[in-house]
Amino acid sequence: MHSMNGRGARGATLHVFGAAPSHATAEVEPLNLGGRLARSLGILLACWAAAIVSIFIPVAHFFLVPGFLVLGVVLAVVRGRDRERLLRLHGLCPRCRREQEFVQSGRQGGELWVNCPGCFNRLSVTIERSASRTTPTVPGPLTSIGTRR
Repeated sequence: MHSMNGRGARGATLHVFGAAPSHATAEVEPLNLGGRLARSLGILLACWAAAIVSIFIPVAHFFLVPGFLVLGVVLAVVRGRDRERLLRLHGLCPRCRREQEFVQSGRQGGELWVNCPGCFNRLSVTIERSASRTTPTVPGPLTSIGTRR
């Protein structure tokens, strides 16, 4: 189901070590190029503003200024690569079995993570792809790699 602003609800799966996965509903917002650029520019300017402010901190400015300058570029690139943003995640925690809203806690290794407010476990999230992003595959001739003579 998609609304007028491009947001849509999709199925998701929550995983935690030692428990069976559970199902959830994720509301995601696709980000167009303008949205991604705005988010990237915002984090870049925030980090660079922190670098300017840290100029006036004695001794610490030797590592704070270059740190904020580099951090701004890195975070801007990471934000710019996000194609969609998780707005809401509602489901059943696989560990404590409570149905609740989950708060996104970030990404690690390209994987989305949330924290359960009930049992304080860190849960891995897999969100199903939208139908509009998948492209139909056209069957073609099968060839073996490296067997050509």
